[in-house]
Amino acid sequence: MAEITIRKAQVGEAAILRSVCLQAKRSWGYSNEFMTRFSEETVIDADAISTDYVVVATQEETIIGWLRILTHRAPLILDDLWVLPTAFGKGVGRLLFTEAIAVAKALGRSEFELDADPNAQGFYEHMGCIKVGETFTSMGRYIPRMRYTVASAQR
Repeated sequence: MAEITIRKAQVGEAAILRSVCLQAKRSWGYSNEFMTRFSEETVIDADAISTDYVVVATQEETIIGWLRILTHRAPLILDDLWVLPTAFGKGVGRLLFTEAIAVAKALGRSEFELDADPNAQGFYEHMGCIKVGETFTSMGRYIPRMRYTVASAQR
């Protein structure tokens, strides 16, 4: 397998990042109605890429995953972490999550939070997150609110 690298996302890549997100979400077996409603939301745009911390995971220059962190919030928010279904189980999510930990450390933050898709809750728990509550989403459902404590990052 070719090496996976992390680099800053480019403003012109918003459509590719949106596609990665939609492919990942669709792979979890959501209904067509759910996916239609979800796809109408703004997942990522050029403004977010230029103002938030957004990086991509690439393999042979192909984007296979991406991460967005809202760094000007307290707590720090891991807003997006998406991996192409063809790259599931290959360490891409772990690599991106490790990047989030590094960003938190670099900013002197002791924790960050995220709202997890219920299908991704197990991944985040495996990475060391704990469920701290629930968030009601624009999709009309509750999803797990997770927290990662950076001080416990002894991986």
